[in-house]
Amino acid sequence: KDVAQANKMKLIQQECEELKKEISHLMSEKRCIAEERDESRRLHEQSIKSQVEAGIDGKVVRALERYDELERVVSELTEYVSAKEMQLDTMMEVNKALQEEITSLRKEK
Repeated sequence: KDVAQANKMKLIQQECEELKKEISHLMSEKRCIAEERDESRRLHEQSIKSQVEAGIDGKVVRALERYDELERVVSELTEYVSAKEMQLDTMMEVNKALQEEITSLRKEK
């Protein structure tokens, strides 16, 4: 019984050490992420400050961001429409080939 309890204690201690290592690793990751967040925030604030100093107000920046987003959407929609046109062309070619085949089979009867 004492041996079994000693083994359980050993397993618990090993698990505790593993958890401590994992916590240490996660805390380190958290610090790195917080540093990245702070750097991003600093760069964003610097960007806003530069825009203000350059005389670009927030409305212009938002308008430019919307313009970029609209360009992206138009580009995606153009690609989508082009793909659909290609599908339609292919279907029309297949349909034409099938009609020719049907006509050919009717003539053979």
